[in-house]
Amino acid sequence: MAGKLHRQLFFHARRYRQLTVCVSVIQVSDIYPLQAIRTAMSRKLPGWEAPWISAERLPLDDSLKAHTISAAYACFLDHVLGSLVEGKYADFVVLPSTSWREFADDIPGHVLATYVNGKQAYP
Repeated sequence: MAGKLHRQLFFHARRYRQLTVCVSVIQVSDIYPLQAIRTAMSRKLPGWEAPWISAERLPLDDSLKAHTISAAYACFLDHVLGSLVEGKYADFVVLPSTSWREFADDIPGHVLATYVNGKQAYP
């Protein structure tokens, strides 16, 4: 029963994107956030040639929200993290993209810098 419900919700992720949180019971993507965002947008798992139910692709904006503010909301932590707002933890990465279009077309596989609580932690 749970498997059938999971398949219905996962296969129709785009249809249900008005839901605040994207939920998956099994890991279907890489644990690395940039790869997970790429997979949500392309519906192609690493190493796959063709997308898996391509009609269920998420736009960049929805994929970013699912990995930031919606994930924080699901953990009941949206009041302290998940978005860059005064009073919240300022954890973020600097990517080598020069625009959102460039980022969406070719999500980078590395970061230039990582900031934790507003202070540079890497490099």
